[in-house]
Amino acid sequence: MTNLAVSIELLDMPYLITRQLEVPAEIRLDHLHAVFQTVMGWHNTHLYAFQTDYAVYSVIDPDYPDDSLPADKACLADLLREAGPEGITYLYDFGDAWRHQISIGREVPAQPGLVYPRLVSGQGKCPPEDIGGTPGFEEYLEIISDLPAPAEYEELLDAYGTEFDCEAFDLARKQVLLAELIAAKFVDRYAWR
Repeated sequence: MTNLAVSIELLDMPYLITRQLEVPAEIRLDHLHAVFQTVMGWHNTHLYAFQTDYAVYSVIDPDYPDDSLPADKACLADLLREAGPEGITYLYDFGDAWRHQISIGREVPAQPGLVYPRLVSGQGKCPPEDIGGTPGFEEYLEIISDLPAPAEYEELLDAYGTEFDCEAFDLARKQVLLAELIAAKFVDRYAWR
């Protein structure tokens, strides 16, 4: 089995939010989406797309046809064949438009006893869901840095709290969550051991 070193970075953020993984080249894109949701800290409540210069892979909705290709019928290796000079973008939540840059590194030989995909390292905490994209998140950070906030922000602070640690990243916890995802969804479909 061929594994690839994969880095995913959330773009347009006021600080670095990135994860480094080792991922099977044959992983289906809908499964890669689930992996990204888990390791980044998203909640998987919105649509997504993998975009290259030449193709878009997403969930196909028969009620809203577009030019997207089905993510559940393609794998990471297919995406790499179609990546042009701009590389690969992973878009999550079309409203908030969280853009992630995917960088593919070297091949990584599978090691006996390790389960793939696996999270190797990371940095930074993802913004809360449904906060209004980068502009809404930056406004939220500004509000909590200057408490007490005016009354018009009470609902926002009730929803997202008054504290947010941008540097928070618990590698061990994310690895446990990824192992649980693999055990629950993928272990019967792939021999990633």
